[in-house]
Amino acid sequence: MVRISLNHDGNRLRARRNLAGGRAIACCLSLCAGFVWGADFEDAERLLRQGDYTGAVVMAESSLAERPYSLQWPVYLIEGLSNLGRYAEARTVLTNALAGESRSIALRWSGREVYRQLGDQAAANRMTDEIIDLVASRPWSYRDASDLVYFGRAALARGADPKDVLDRVYAKTKQLDPQARGPYLAGGELALDKGDYALAPKQFQEGLERLPGDPDLHLGLARAFAPSDPSLMMASVQAALKVNPNHIPSLLLLADYAVDAEDYPEAERLTDHARSVNPYHPETWAYRAVLAHLQNQPGREQAAMEMALKFWTNNPAVPHLVGRKLSQKYRFAEGAERQRQALAFQPDFLPAKEQLAQDLLRLGQETEGWRLAEEVHQADGYDVAAMNLVTLKDAMAKYHTLTNEHFVVRMVPRE
Repeated sequence: MVRISLNHDGNRLRARRNLAGGRAIACCLSLCAGFVWGADFEDAERLLRQGDYTGAVVMAESSLAERPYSLQWPVYLIEGLSNLGRYAEARTVLTNALAGESRSIALRWSGREVYRQLGDQAAANRMTDEIIDLVASRPWSYRDASDLVYFGRAALARGADPKDVLDRVYAKTKQLDPQARGPYLAGGELALDKGDYALAPKQFQEGLERLPGDPDLHLGLARAFAPSDPSLMMASVQAALKVNPNHIPSLLLLADYAVDAEDYPEAERLTDHARSVNPYHPETWAYRAVLAHLQNQPGREQAAMEMALKFWTNNPAVPHLVGRKLSQKYRFAEGAERQRQALAFQPDFLPAKEQLAQDLLRLGQETEGWRLAEEVHQADGYDVAAMNLVTLKDAMAKYHTLTNEHFVVRMVPRE
């Protein structure tokens, strides 16, 4: 569990990590100017943002050979390799870099993502814990905006209050460096994860005012508009793909839209494009499993699921995504089955628990459905959908219920 609090005296950020044994570590993060990237770093960043992942890998490998003690080039190299699905190579880069540099939290956050893709959750958790411990023990060493964002993400992964991180880490990071993309992206993604579609677009729009060509910010804005305004969603995702034609999350958002429209050939085309960039992207293969299931192709569905779980064999996000799309097609029993599989992989995976609650309520299995909704709300009070479900349950408790063998009807008492 991580708790974040701000000490305004001296404009410092105080972070406390409560360990299982009750030990508290306090530290202050000085909010002052960060370092300036060199032109070659900017070139690598540009290649990555434009989707030239192979070019970024070549540049990073060459630069790392010339400057083997660099702190930043391994991060770019790992990002490029990971975007190409070369996870084992990325892990080798990580291992070598960690052997020579013991204090980079950017490297550790990259490592966390690599280990997760390879299914090594213990190593991923170790990277997260090391980030928090390093910041706690050496706060003066982590002064730039990117480090504060990594710390915020790590704190969230370890159970920090989301609003604390949003208000006391990401908001302060924007003040530190208004041009940094990290706090806008992280803040918007946090809002999306919690279903806060009022806050999310504000975060991404604020970032795009300063960084108008950033594909990740454009994608975030597209996701924020997806439930309410398909035209704005489409414009935003097309803006992302104009900058980066190989932007897999944008391709998959369009594939998701195509599945909803039952334009399965278009969804196949988009996922083919994503596979050409990264042959092992789990979410890409999850969408292929959805397409196969909806077209009654069990052999292809099984093959797609095997590819989706090739490295991270108990990735709960894979069956969760498949089940969510099936439920959107009113296949609630099949969707619920996938959510149970996700929870078997990871019992505290809240997105699956929340979706299962909704599926069960639609199937009339109210006792378990309401219980799961309450569990999600207790675990995450910021989750908007879970809060709405609990509020609905409280409202329905005031209704009178009429039943027969076919129907359940609820009405206010005066009716």
